Amino acid sequence: MEALLDRAMAMPWLVLVIAIAMILIETSSVLGLLVFTDSTLLAVGALGGQGLISLWLALPLMIAAAILADLLGLRFGSRRGRTGGESWLSRLWDRYSAPAGKVLRYRNGLIIPIARLVPYVRTVIPISAGVSGMSPREYLGKAAIGIVVWVLGVTLMGAGAGQVFDFLVQNQSVAIAVSVLGVLALLATAFHQKLTGWFLTRVPDAEQEPSR
Repeated sequence: MEALLDRAMAMPWLVLVIAIAMILIETSSVLGLLVFTDSTLLAVGALGGQGLISLWLALPLMIAAAILADLLGLRFGSRRGRTGGESWLSRLWDRYSAPAGKVLRYRNGLIIPIARLVPYVRTVIPISAGVSGMSPREYLGKAAIGIVVWVLGVTLMGAGAGQVFDFLVQNQSVAIAVSVLGVLALLATAFHQKLTGWFLTRVPDAEQEPSR
C-alpha cells in the first residue's frame, strides 16, 4: 500500500483523471453497478489535502462529470431501459431498481437528492428516471443538490484524511500514516454498506402515480 501511495503522489493528476472516468461510468449505464467511485473521490481529496492537486479545479471538474454522467444515464434509460436476461448483473439491477422506482414516485421525486448519495442506488436513479420519461431539466432540478453534496462531501473528507496523513508522516512515520489511512478506508467501506442497507430498508412507500 505504501508503494501505491508513492505512485499516486508521483502522478496526482492521473488519479483525478481516473476519478473523473469512474464518475462518468457510475451513473451513465448499468456497468456503474460494478464501480465504487467514492474511493477515488477520497483519493483526490487526500491528494488535495496535501497540496498535490488543486481542489478548486478538481471539484468543479468532478461535479461537471457527475452531471454529465447522470444525463447520459437518463438518455440510456429513455432509449434502452433496464438490462435483459437472467445474468447476475441483471439481478443486481433488479435489486436496486425497485427502490429507485419508489424514490422517483414518492412525492414527485422529493428524495432524489438523498438517493443520489447512496452507493449503487445512485447508479439506477438516473436510468430509472429516463425509463419513466422524466425530462433532463426536471431530473437535474431534483438531483443537482445531491450531486454537489456528494462530490463536495466525499472529496473534502478525503482532504481531511490527506492532512492527517501528512501530519503523521511529518511527526511519526509513513507506516503509521498508512495504517491510519487503511483503518479510515475500512470504516468508510463499512459506512457505505450500512448506508445502502439502511436506505433500501427505509425507502418510503411511493404513491401509485409515476413521476413525470
